[in-house]
Amino acid sequence: YGKHQFVNRYESILNCPATCNTINIVYVLTCLCGQFDYINETAHRLAKRFDEHRQSANIAICNLLLGNKNVTSLQINQQYESSSFDKEYMLLYRHPTQCSATIQMFLDYNKHYWPFVPMTIEEANQDDTNYQRVHATTTMSNVHLDRDIRKYLKAVPKPPAGYKFSKYQIEKQAKFFQKYYISPPTNEQVDLYNANIIAVLPPNTSDLFREIVRSLFVIHTEAKLNTLGHIFDSNINLNIGHSIWCANLVRRPNSSILQRR
Repeated sequence: YGKHQFVNRYESILNCPATCNTINIVYVLTCLCGQFDYINETAHRLAKRFDEHRQSANIAICNLLLGNKNVTSLQINQQYESSSFDKEYMLLYRHPTQCSATIQMFLDYNKHYWPFVPMTIEEANQDDTNYQRVHATTTMSNVHLDRDIRKYLKAVPKPPAGYKFSKYQIEKQAKFFQKYYISPPTNEQVDLYNANIIAVLPPNTSDLFREIVRSLFVIHTEAKLNTLGHIFDSNINLNIGHSIWCANLVRRPNSSILQRR
């Protein structure tokens, strides 16, 4: 049956055929960057659990870009009914907010969030120069920064050191909040992990036995996004981040995105 190789090169062979509708399983999620994986178990179908993981990861990136307060005020989290802010402490949902591969994928399909991606100071200064040149010869923007819009702008997370928002980006942010403060934007849910079933257990398997099997996989695979279960290296998941989250992000044309589907 199917063979799976984990990030640490450990390999497992599926013990019987399985589909997304198979129940009583142990499964693995691998980040799009290919450097981090997570193992869990469920008595339900993988399709159901994967949808929950997708929703929670997507809302985590929304919080990164807009800020938790704005996400709550705009009621964006209502699109993700099974998501829980209690999950934010999990490494599984912290890592996507620090991984350029997952953030890039989210932005590729949700372009209306690009104004919330900071530029380097040099890029922002150049953008400001271009902005001032254009506005010196055209009518000034009619964006009206009322109290509510200013409140939203103030709650946007501060850029990392060495980065900032340009004046044009801030104007686009204001327009974003003007457009969506009554009705939240419709986000396209993006798969930010690759999922595989790695073990199928008998129908009468107890929750405890499923958990034991999951724990054995965590030990052997050294899955970095699992908070517990690392008996050989308890510090394995202390550094799950990449570099600055907004570095190396590229605004791709729609045509290249469609080709990847």
